Amino acid sequence: MSTCFIERTDKELILIGKIENDTITEFKVWGSEFKTLVGDIYRGQIENIVPGLKAAFIDIGEEKNAYMFLGNRDDFNYKKGDPIIVQVLNDAFREKGARVTDNYKLRGQYMVLLPNETEVKISRKIRSKKERKRLTELGNKIKEDCTGLIIRTAAQGQEESVLDSEYKELLSDYERLKKEINFLPTPKKLYNTSNDTIVDILTNCSKVITNDQDVYKELKEMDFVTENIIVSDQFSLKYDPKLYKEVVNIFSERVVLNNGSDIVIEITEAMTVIDVNSKHYSDSDNFDDTIWEVNKTAAIEILKQINLRDIAGIIIIDFIDFSKESIKNDFINFMNKESMKYKRPVNILGFTRLGLLECTRMRTITKDHFENLKISDIWC
Repeated sequence: MSTCFIERTDKELILIGKIENDTITEFKVWGSEFKTLVGDIYRGQIENIVPGLKAAFIDIGEEKNAYMFLGNRDDFNYKKGDPIIVQVLNDAFREKGARVTDNYKLRGQYMVLLPNETEVKISRKIRSKKERKRLTELGNKIKEDCTGLIIRTAAQGQEESVLDSEYKELLSDYERLKKEINFLPTPKKLYNTSNDTIVDILTNCSKVITNDQDVYKELKEMDFVTENIIVSDQFSLKYDPKLYKEVVNIFSERVVLNNGSDIVIEITEAMTVIDVNSKHYSDSDNFDDTIWEVNKTAAIEILKQINLRDIAGIIIIDFIDFSKESIKNDFINFMNKESMKYKRPVNILGFTRLGLLECTRMRTITKDHFENLKISDIWC
């Protein structure tokens, strides 16, 4: 049984997530309104390009101009005043406008259309080799050469006609979007997908609780939400010591584990680096057993934090060194199995020659603001 929560904090932020078995399994932070623009696609107009910031600022019709990080890319051939099609990665937050990208994706129930790629990728949640092969062949059969696909978990067992129909709908949307750059007015919202975030979290919840009357009224209008909706102005995650500690951990660089060891998570532009510290923990006379237990406990929490913080890209983890290669292989198998519990698993590549565990995780269009927040920003 799972409980979903939507809390308006005393600092006017919206926390939305899911609790299963008395622990937080999904967590998002939104601005002051119970809505998100993440995933929406706009025809915007470039207002300014700032080389020093490696960013372009774009009018998408919201209160603040959106910004797009350019990095060192040399294929950005736009100038001030040009129209541009962009997709929202981050909602506007306090003084910052929404963050956008011109590398947009179109998501359906069974697949995600990738306009700038050609490969067919299969959800790692689909474990059957036979089904993965079938879906890969189907994806390559139905798609045009100019697009790539991510086949989602929901596509398991679906017939070719179902997948082909959805692909054609997404392709039609893509063709329409390509033409929209030449029309007026600018700015204009062209494609609305933002409700997907709410649907993904609230679907299949047996109970939803909120402390906000306006949110409660909106929830009652959503046909995919359970009828078991509770509104209480006394509800807050900070009143539950266990859940409050979990939220604190999400916004902390250092997370202390129950056995006294800890993990330190440092997110940089290039990668995420995670360090495991044993803090002299010992619960066995056997060295290998001790290291296994420390690393196992750390791995479970690391995978949980990666999921809750939505960490993606390259991830390097410095576990306590194992003494044997066979133990390393067993540990990789353990992490792979543990990772598959999450919607977007971590891809465990293996240990490097320096003993660091190298991992990757697929990026999505959804991105939260955990890098910029502290727990003091959430509640007074």
